[in-house]
Amino acid sequence: MDAIEKFKILIRQEFQFLCDDFEFKEEVLNTYSEYSISYANSTTRVIVEWGSRTNVRIAFGSLSYHFEEYDLGDLATIDCPDAWDSFIRFDMAQNEQLSYLHSFLVTCGKDILVGNFAIFPQLNEICKKVNDIE
Repeated sequence: MDAIEKFKILIRQEFQFLCDDFEFKEEVLNTYSEYSISYANSTTRVIVEWGSRTNVRIAFGSLSYHFEEYDLGDLATIDCPDAWDSFIRFDMAQNEQLSYLHSFLVTCGKDILVGNFAIFPQLNEICKKVNDIE
């Protein structure tokens, strides 16, 4: 078993709560990349991706035609900025990041997980600012 498959096992263990508590299912055919696992329920998609550098990335959006691909880090900077700032200063392995990201997703993203996208316009503004900088 290669490193990617081992990491996917860890993702499935840590993010099983999406299936158990929010009626998500792993999307087998809608794969974001070979380094990720995609979950969806009736309204929302969440993607957990083994990052190309040292970070794990959580992306989310609606099941609309155009997946918004908002970043958990952007959401956390709105809802719990002090905790997020502390988290990103930690120097930890990707597998160690999973439990923290699980916690941020539940704490900051619970509304999104149940299909309440009221915060999306605010996230969209953050994305525009980032794109303008790049």
